[in-house]
Amino acid sequence: MYDREYTPERIEELRPNEIFVFGSNLAGLHVGGAARQAIDRFGAIWGQGVGLQGQCYAIPTMQGGVETIKPYVDEFIDFAFSHSECKFLVTRIGCGIAGFTSEEIAPLFKRAIAMKHVVLPQDFVAVIQRNDKPNKQSEAKKRVFVDMDNVLVDFESGLVQVSEDLKREYAGRLDEIPGLFGLMKPMLGAIEAVHELQKQFDLFILSTAPWKNPSAWADKVRWVTRYLDDVFHKRMIITHRKDLCMGDYLIDDRGKNGTSEFAGEWIAFGSETFPDWHAVVAYLCRQI
Repeated sequence: MYDREYTPERIEELRPNEIFVFGSNLAGLHVGGAARQAIDRFGAIWGQGVGLQGQCYAIPTMQGGVETIKPYVDEFIDFAFSHSECKFLVTRIGCGIAGFTSEEIAPLFKRAIAMKHVVLPQDFVAVIQRNDKPNKQSEAKKRVFVDMDNVLVDFESGLVQVSEDLKREYAGRLDEIPGLFGLMKPMLGAIEAVHELQKQFDLFILSTAPWKNPSAWADKVRWVTRYLDDVFHKRMIITHRKDLCMGDYLIDDRGKNGTSEFAGEWIAFGSETFPDWHAVVAYLCRQI
């Protein structure tokens, strides 16, 4: 749902945290339309056709068809996701000198419609919402399972709060320390990422708890209730056979307990491809 203002037709000035998003060309020759305004008023750089410059962000639109614009829009959306402290005012890129229509360009911004800090033109929003209606009726959201330990939950943040004597007592089986899981903090970026994914996917926790640590089972429920109950309330599965659960994606840091046999796609959290939550969200949102 888009429940914020639309990009003004004319933007004369920007607040300190606002970014003017305009259509450009790869050569960075900002000679007309919003590009001219960007270089005259908001710090665009002559000769730079892509990305952040001054209080502007350039998206090239003059190099070919819509398919050549999409990678640059995707790059912008990924950038905006990482900079929620800014407010991005997207102009009607590609719909002036480049000669495209809003029906052609607006769908490229579908991922951004749920991002509160990205402001879109009114006709872009209308096209996205109009195109989205039949999809909501005919297609179910893709299901994503999310592991807890070292994916949502920082295991080490719990260990640092445990005495050295207790660590020695449970050497080689630290996950059996009673109450350990209740001490853990969220992984960096996890809470924000899950809330972003919730808008587009059907989310469930799919985790394993140590068989010889009964407190861990209860602690995991308490952790979810404390940090993410608005997302995972009664949407939590604890099992040692993750391969028996049917879904589209499983975000997990290890291939154990059925993860490597999961029928959908295993997103290996912490790997070179998916080193952090930003990479996971960017990838999944491109699959919509």
